[in-house]
Amino acid sequence: MFPSNSIIPPSSKVLSRSMPYCSLVSCRSLLKNIENWEYIFNKYKPKSILETGTNSGIFGFLCYKFLGNDFELTTIDCEPNSKICIGEVNKYFNNDLIKFHEMNIPHDLKDFYTETQFDFVFIDSGHDEETLTAELEFCINEDIPIIVFDDYSLPQVDKMIKKFLMDNTNYQLVDVFNGISGSGMGDVKIVKRND
Repeated sequence: MFPSNSIIPPSSKVLSRSMPYCSLVSCRSLLKNIENWEYIFNKYKPKSILETGTNSGIFGFLCYKFLGNDFELTTIDCEPNSKICIGEVNKYFNNDLIKFHEMNIPHDLKDFYTETQFDFVFIDSGHDEETLTAELEFCINEDIPIIVFDDYSLPQVDKMIKKFLMDNTNYQLVDVFNGISGSGMGDVKIVKRND
């Protein structure tokens, strides 16, 4: 059992398995990435969050860790095993603040209906133009004011961010964070709608 102040979720078998092989530099980078998320959550204080690209539920774990029980997270992924991971994260925190939806984002997101008014989205699923376009169209249609792009160091992601900002002049780039050194993981750009 992980202590309540642990930064590593119990469902993260891949992360915990790789830790013994983690170099000092990459461990420091991982901690820096976690510090970045703490700063982001403290600054923006999201309450109704959408995540695309659930994977192993690490983002959901960070939501619980830094937002306590004062959030709701809707997370979407095409991978059915992500549902198991989210179940474990909810169970670990003895709550049910994360809701998982299995779907193919490029094909199904446009038909996704929710009554939730999201105030924050974390985009981290497919990094191709088709997927990013579907995600960004959903963000515009749902009027989401804060969009966080993961993996901006990938050329196709950064290209889509620039295109989005050119096409949507009511948004501006407000924050840039570098994540895990040399990996591109945790390289985050945040855009915010001008209100």
